[in-house]
Amino acid sequence: MGAKPAGFPHTQVIAPWYVCEMRAGADNHTRAPHRHVDHVFVAVVDDTTPSQQPVHEVRWFTEQELAEAPSIAEDSRLQAKELFGRIGDIAGANRI
Repeated sequence: MGAKPAGFPHTQVIAPWYVCEMRAGADNHTRAPHRHVDHVFVAVVDDTTPSQQPVHEVRWFTEQELAEAPSIAEDSRLQAKELFGRIGDIAGANRI
């Protein structure tokens, strides 16, 4: 992480593990073709009890579910496969 500017009142967070931009067709966000910029974050926790209800719909997947679930897009499946292969290294480097 870079240095926080003097007087900046907001907490910094760890940078995304992966950022990508892709073309997207009409969907539940907009009726026109557009671009998505996805920021993929990785979190490793000691306690899996949520501290509050999520603001957006959230679903957790196991490695096997990600590999097999028909509702998972192939590009997401490829990211997940890479992530699960490196999770130990990522977790060790990003503990806060």
